[in-house]
Amino acid sequence: NRQLYALPETVGKRKTEIARTRVAAIDPSIDVTICDAFVLPETLSALPLADADYIADAIDTVSAKIALAVYAKEQGIPIRYVSDTEIEKIKIENGGIRYDRYPEAA
Repeated sequence: NRQLYALPETVGKRKTEIARTRVAAIDPSIDVTICDAFVLPETLSALPLADADYIADAIDTVSAKIALAVYAKEQGIPIRYVSDTEIEKIKIENGGIRYDRYPEAA
């Protein structure tokens, strides 16, 4: 995912804005709200997520990733996990949280 936007003409530009441009090129009807923020569990409530149809998670910090997954589950917002080197899965069930990281198939 990170490499997709890494082109000579994108050097120095924010990945979030480049991603929004890419999504618009694929489907201009999609409204993308970007959030350039370092997400922490304690700052999650300040993010503009309440009206989201989907959340794309590209967070590297496990505690923030889990907090976002819990928020999305509580709000009923589908979440998609983005990772450049592995498949990530967060399961929230029966009041517990399980975070698994699976290496990509070689």
